[in-house]
Amino acid sequence: MNKTIGLFAHVDAGKTTLAEQLLYLTHTIQERGRVDHRNAYMDNHDIEKERGITVFADQAIMPFQGSTYYLIDTPGHVDFSPEMERAIQVMDAAVVVISSVEGVEGHTETVWQLLRRYGVPTFFFLNKIDRTGADPERVLEEIRRELTEDICMISEEDKLHEGVMSSSLAEAVAERDERLLEQYIDQGFDAGTWLSAMIEMIQDGRIFPCFSGSALQNIGVSHFLLQLDSLLHTHYDRDAEFSGRVYKIRHDDQGTRLTYIKALSGKLRVRDEVTYHAGPSAIREKITGIRLVNGKKFTMVDEANAGDLFVVTGLSSAAAGDGLGALGGRTVYELVPTLKSKVQFDSSIHPKDMLRIFRLLDAEDPSLSVQWEEASQDIHLHVMGTIQLEVLQRIVDERFGYRIGFAEPEILYKETIALPSIGSGHFEPLKHYAEVHLKLEPGERNSGIVFANACHPDMLPVNYQHLVAQHIGEREHHGLLTGSPLTDMKITLLKGRAHNKH
Repeated sequence: MNKTIGLFAHVDAGKTTLAEQLLYLTHTIQERGRVDHRNAYMDNHDIEKERGITVFADQAIMPFQGSTYYLIDTPGHVDFSPEMERAIQVMDAAVVVISSVEGVEGHTETVWQLLRRYGVPTFFFLNKIDRTGADPERVLEEIRRELTEDICMISEEDKLHEGVMSSSLAEAVAERDERLLEQYIDQGFDAGTWLSAMIEMIQDGRIFPCFSGSALQNIGVSHFLLQLDSLLHTHYDRDAEFSGRVYKIRHDDQGTRLTYIKALSGKLRVRDEVTYHAGPSAIREKITGIRLVNGKKFTMVDEANAGDLFVVTGLSSAAAGDGLGALGGRTVYELVPTLKSKVQFDSSIHPKDMLRIFRLLDAEDPSLSVQWEEASQDIHLHVMGTIQLEVLQRIVDERFGYRIGFAEPEILYKETIALPSIGSGHFEPLKHYAEVHLKLEPGERNSGIVFANACHPDMLPVNYQHLVAQHIGEREHHGLLTGSPLTDMKITLLKGRAHNKH
């Protein structure tokens, strides 16, 4: 059984330390690394070792109890939240690590909201119970108050893999399921029924198991891993048509584009052709290589199966969020940068050479939204914060050999409208003729751009109506006040005309 789990936390909650302990317990690594010793297996980039924070969502493979686990250690710093969100979409379960000293922090809430948006089954691990000032009970109450009331504490006496469940846990589960509650009252507790119900309820997001321990001291980690294995079941159809989701783009030292994929069904072999969409057109390309990633190591394989995380070469334009094969579509990410900055570089460097570098980095991190201003020959990009700019500076230096800087970041504003308005667009060059009437209305906060259609097919053919909707959605529209992107607006197609002859 293939299972992909991701580790999430606010900075310094001990997430990477827990990852090291899990890899050690499953004999994936022979020696536990430490963030403060700069030798953590999952933080293998120099930037991460020096700063003591996770910047990239790196992965490892660990075997346990007959299953293959793909472990993703996500960034805990808010500046690298988009990297974290891109990894969420391929996870079978998430483990949110919370310090028993600091409790629920700002980034913990961001993580929680994203996990609920994507519907990822979630486990909690209250870490650092050995530290002075640790208070797991207080943190448990914080979780109930600020995140969810449906949290179930699983203690050391709960050995679900052996069919042992404490009365407090059995009652907590029964309280959240009417059928179980009736059975509990009439017939009493049945371990097999309760375990099956828990698995289903976790999958549906109705309960969230919670554990406590110390990753650094290896307290409670083995127990957590055993219970996690019992409670997380996945079902992937290897015989179905291939479908997959792209979750990351990287480039190797030779500049080869590496596409990171989660296979959701079927299998993919070297030399198979894969279809995906880049813009309005479908692209079909041949897979030239498949690799499994474990920390810094790559292993070449001939095929990948449903449930696997792997890397392919041969795809030239697939981007993070793209569906492949039978899946199709693209994920729309929720986290967007709030700052904009201009790239500063020496006049001896040709601007187009620098643009090429940032286009490549933009493919790896689409949230950068790299923009080229032809008139001024400037490169602008979007970022979450100043630490991200410092990391980008280092990456450009190490990978491409250029010393660069960034202008003081500016806040990225958005515009909307205050009152409804109707506008029309008229098109009549060289005897071609078309006209479209749109109603623009203020939308709800955080609704983005919403399209509605009130145009009758007798007035404008349906294919043209679809074309209007496509063009409204395919690009960013800018306001009149500051030229900032428009948002929170409803656009309704009222009517239109197209001349049949032309």
